[in-house]
Amino acid sequence: MGHFAVAHDGRVYVFPVHPGSQSGPAWAFDPATESWHVLQTRGMGPNCALIPKQTCDGKFYAVSRGLGAVHEFCFDPGPGARVAGTWCRLDVEGAATHDTCWWLQGLEWHAGRLWAFGGDAHSSPPRAEVWAVDPTARAARLAWELVKTVGPGPKVRRDPASALVVGRWIVQGGRRTDRCGTPVGGSTADCHAFDFKAREWSHLFAWVGS
Repeated sequence: MGHFAVAHDGRVYVFPVHPGSQSGPAWAFDPATESWHVLQTRGMGPNCALIPKQTCDGKFYAVSRGLGAVHEFCFDPGPGARVAGTWCRLDVEGAATHDTCWWLQGLEWHAGRLWAFGGDAHSSPPRAEVWAVDPTARAARLAWELVKTVGPGPKVRRDPASALVVGRWIVQGGRRTDRCGTPVGGSTADCHAFDFKAREWSHLFAWVGS
């Protein structure tokens, strides 16, 4: 279980994550009135998911940790709506979707596509990858595309920080893992930037604390 949040139309929405069950209510915070509102949701939401920070045309997308299905959430219009919106599952194929060792660790929305960073610490050698998909295509077959990247990218890790900064994708920090992807103690504070157009990683810095 857990929660994730997304900003939309001047409000902050907080959604619960209930693995394998019907979606629960959402909480909406209105900064103008400094008040919380409880709203219902329709449909089956995701479990163990990540979401990008951005919404697009009144929607946002959540992706399961194994890079499988994409869940689309459509907000109900109107400030007086009693229902926050509706979840819809989109089945998306891809080489990583059925790999139980593959862990999604970063997700952003850029240029009409979802971009996912993750990897498999159990593979030999451990791999860290970037995948992309356009969930709005509504094609007969949606599929994750493995993005061929160049440059020194981040190594496999758990729970890094992920954000878009001036058009670049920043992945920073995270927990070190063993070959099975289990956190083994200690953390890494290195920082990498991804250029979407060039498909290139660059190493910004590595900080080591005392």
